[in-house]
Amino acid sequence: MNWVAALRNRMRTLAGHPDPGERKAVEEAIRIETPASGAHWRCVERCVVRWQVTGALDYPCKVLLEKPTPGGWQPVVTLATLVDPRACQVAVAVPAMPEGTYRVRIDSPELTTAVCSGSLSLTP
Repeated sequence: MNWVAALRNRMRTLAGHPDPGERKAVEEAIRIETPASGAHWRCVERCVVRWQVTGALDYPCKVLLEKPTPGGWQPVVTLATLVDPRACQVAVAVPAMPEGTYRVRIDSPELTTAVCSGSLSLTP
């Protein structure tokens, strides 16, 4: 490895973006336990998102709320950022949102793709 490649890898690490070769397969890294598919959340309440880590995740995660659209699921609000994946849970405040179907997504630079919960219903 030449010095330029070494410097690039070091800068990725310091910026919180691991080398793409270090990304984990989703099924080997994290699995969302709650909210389970069919869960019901109310706006302006605190809810807990729990997951199980089966791999070695070291970079902070973010937790998002997504809504289905004709083009697929789209993030509508960030519920938490800089979450330590080894904590295996985070309490989030559900913001005031329109009633409907949503899902929780956990994302990290170490994951090849984001991890999503099953659908949940949200009411005001």
